[in-house]
Order: sequence, then structure tokens, then C-alpha cells
Amino acid sequence: MTEPGICGDLRALQVVPLDGRWYLLFSTVRPRGPQQRRTWPPGDWEGTGYLVADRPTGPYRPIDDAPLLAS
Repeated sequence: MTEPGICGDLRALQVVPLDGRWYLLFSTVRPRGPQQRRTWPPGDWEGTGYLVADRPTGPYRPIDDAPLLAS
């Protein structure tokens, strides 16, 4: 669904159509080791993020570097 390394550990996935695009909403935790390494989003945070695609099957990609909600 995404490039390897994007987002690391995704949880509670939800796909939502909006204005002709598909959004993948997810929860993620702080990276705790190499197996959870991620290239996006940058920084040490956990919370809710999203990716966008033109089709429900992807590939999904980041729109920008900001999560929806993070701590």
C-alpha cells in the first residue's frame, strides 16, 4: 500500500473516500527500534496520521510532513 519504511508501525487503519481521492487514516506509535523505523512522518511522535491515493488500493503517499494529531 505504501513504499517500504513509510510510517513504520500502522494501526487501526481506515480508508475514506473524499472528493475523488482516497485517504488512509492510521494510528502510529513512537519508533522503538529498527523494525519500526520510518521515513515519514519525521520526528519522534505518536498519534494519528494520514496518506492519500488516487485509488483505494494505493499506492498511498504523504501529502505533507504534518500528522493530524500527535503527542
